Amino acid sequence: MNLGASDSAWWDDWLKFVPGWLAFLGTLVSAWRRRVHRKYKLALGPDGVGLRDALTMMRGLFLEVCSGERAHRRAWFENASRYGAVFRLADQAQRPGDSILQDRVADVTEHWMAAKRHALDTDPFQGSGRFSKEQEQVELNNLNLQREQALQGVEAVAAALARMNELESRTHGR
Repeated sequence: MNLGASDSAWWDDWLKFVPGWLAFLGTLVSAWRRRVHRKYKLALGPDGVGLRDALTMMRGLFLEVCSGERAHRRAWFENASRYGAVFRLADQAQRPGDSILQDRVADVTEHWMAAKRHALDTDPFQGSGRFSKEQEQVELNNLNLQREQALQGVEAVAAALARMNELESRTHGR
């Protein structure tokens, strides 16, 4: 019986090829993970902190609308800081690559605009100091509509922040 190299089968030397195949498998897994990581990084967008800040600012504004005893006027909505916050959010909304996150941020701005639509141009309590039951009813209806939109806006902000947290956890592993 000849134990030379010519008589050995390929499976006799398999052990010496295992490290090479394991290294190749590790390279494939690493490339796949980099690709997935890049996908979630692009989905989150270039500035996740700016979007998170804009969303938390909007949540505060929605809560401010909910806490009012009277319906807010158009001038309140068009104040420079509030007006700027909405435009900042609208600018940040297009930056993420994730369509679900973009839709949720767009919902937040839609709820803000809907609450603003229910704002009165003038204050019915100004002038003579008296107001009719009709004016009081209009004020109450607008307050309820603004609160309803603000509560839906708070829920939309929570949904957008939840999506951001999900994308960040997939990207950063937190």
